[in-house]
Amino acid sequence: LINYLSGLGYGSENELFKKYWPADLHVIGKGIIRFHAVYWPAMLLSAGLPLPKSIFVHGYITTEGKKISKSLGNVIDPNDVVKKYGLDSFRYFMLREISPFDDGDFSEKALVERVNNELVANIGNFVYRTLSFMDRYFDGIVPAAKLTKEDKDLIKKIEAYSRIVKELLGKLELKEALQKILELSAHGNKYFQENKP
Repeated sequence: LINYLSGLGYGSENELFKKYWPADLHVIGKGIIRFHAVYWPAMLLSAGLPLPKSIFVHGYITTEGKKISKSLGNVIDPNDVVKKYGLDSFRYFMLREISPFDDGDFSEKALVERVNNELVANIGNFVYRTLSFMDRYFDGIVPAAKLTKEDKDLIKKIEAYSRIVKELLGKLELKEALQKILELSAHGNKYFQENKP
């Protein structure tokens, strides 16, 4: 635990320590919570140092419901997954499928389904429709316009969802925030479908 401090040059004139301590957030696995939530704070307090502002405890990633383990031979190399599917797809899946507070299951099949059905078909479709519409009809410039009731309703939804997503992100509820973004994107796709020029 002390390496958190020594790695930043604690006890020297190293600027890293002044810049990065206290930590805003400690991210740890659930198997080591006792060390980071009991022993480490006690060490810091006895040294007269400030505590990390927050501790974020995540669950384990499983595959087919089993804990990933070398002895079971079911280790998944994230670098291989990224090479095959891309970093954005991998990040999306991890945020969407695996709750940071619980154990979550990884499979390539689930990754492909999530990416195709949500990232591509929902969010990607909405972004594509929005940008294509602006480019096709307005030379890429958002024009001044009279707003219809449907326009105003969508704007209210955007504002409401923005507040909700910001609040969820502040509570580190990443999966829930992404769910709200998907819901908003679905509203946007529906709006485009119902208001075709």
